[in-house]
Amino acid sequence: MAGFNKNQFIKQAFKPRTEVVPVPSLADWFDKGSKPEWTVRSLTGNEMAIAQEALAKSKNVAAIAEALLSSKQSDKIEALKEFVGTADSVHEQVSKRLEMLVFGSVKPEIDMSIAVKIADNFPIEFAILSTKILQLTGLGSSSLKRRPSGKTSLSEDV
Repeated sequence: MAGFNKNQFIKQAFKPRTEVVPVPSLADWFDKGSKPEWTVRSLTGNEMAIAQEALAKSKNVAAIAEALLSSKQSDKIEALKEFVGTADSVHEQVSKRLEMLVFGSVKPEIDMSIAVKIADNFPIEFAILSTKILQLTGLGSSSLKRRPSGKTSLSEDV
């Protein structure tokens, strides 16, 4: 009965899976003549953990903000929460997927402000992109093919 080959696994090189996703609704923000396409990649275990913790982190920051400001300044508290991306109105799945989109966007590379703007204004594209990142992550990294070692044979003239 064959078991898991630890040595072969350790020696294997891996790379993230990537996929190009068409985003025609965002065409106005791509250079003229270029296709409206977004390249996404699978996430690492650490990146997935950070995405999972996004909601907890935002709640902690919100609690700190409220502790620093008095209750009479509720407008300031909300403004601060909005500024740091911790508004109570952000659903936990959205918070998680925002992090995933930031980590998983290869081309274009984006920051949280772009991810939030996409989520707010193009929710379908946001869902498509973040779902594709999740699907690729679920497949795991792809293994790099090893090149054969040794001399290459030259083809003979025919």
